[in-house]
Amino acid sequence: FANHMYAVGGKILAENGLDFSLLRPLIAETADKAMMMLPMDAQTGPAKRKDKGVLSMHRELMKGKHTRLSLYNAISDSIAEYCKIKSENLSDNDEDNYVELTLW
Repeated sequence: FANHMYAVGGKILAENGLDFSLLRPLIAETADKAMMMLPMDAQTGPAKRKDKGVLSMHRELMKGKHTRLSLYNAISDSIAEYCKIKSENLSDNDEDNYVELTLW
């Protein structure tokens, strides 16, 4: 899945005359964070922040790219739901509050 996301990102860059190498620092930082903490603890971005303005702007940029927009919406919705459930049900100091999350 990660490689496919890199490929999608690379295609978007190429469509805009940019080189894939621009993604490498982000890919490296994300992989490094995944080795140091749980991935959802490192999650950032408009879906986690509930930033409807940025999400709308991103969606506007994808008009006419139905597959890309569907992918963006599915992942953004999954992140938002996961973060909502996590913040409502999990405490850093209380393992008794553990809830199994179903993302799909």
